[in-house]
Amino acid sequence: MKPSALVRYLGQVKDFEKPKANLEQYATDKEMAVDVINLIDEEVGLEGNTVLDLGCGCGMLSIAASAMGAAYCLGVEIDEDAAAICRENVEELDCEEVTRRFMLKKGEELGAETKAVAQMRWKLSKTYRFHKKNAVDIDVDVICFTKKKN
Repeated sequence: MKPSALVRYLGQVKDFEKPKANLEQYATDKEMAVDVINLIDEEVGLEGNTVLDLGCGCGMLSIAASAMGAAYCLGVEIDEDAAAICRENVEELDCEEVTRRFMLKKGEELGAETKAVAQMRWKLSKTYRFHKKNAVDIDVDVICFTKKKN
């Protein structure tokens, strides 16, 4: 993805509603996120690799890495409010597609025939206090792994 297209894409990422000074939360500027992700891509390559985003906040860098071809991104965040915004960003920007590609590729690497046999929406009810909505629809994949016949 070209940097200008990635900047436009990242313009959809929601940011902190109320940054917490005690956690020194700062919004990651979309242009800076593109620069950081491009640097990582040039140095080690993102395509097909796993990214660990410690202190991911609202997910700006993880989402950028995903858009640039990372096979799997794991964001870790201690602030429940920021993590909720990150989850919302991932859902709204349809980043789950990356997980599907990762699982299908990983199955092939392990010598299995893989097939996404169902892609559906699942109503997930409010479970935790930090959930802001009573329910959300999430994407769920059913992926079949079959041992290849010799």
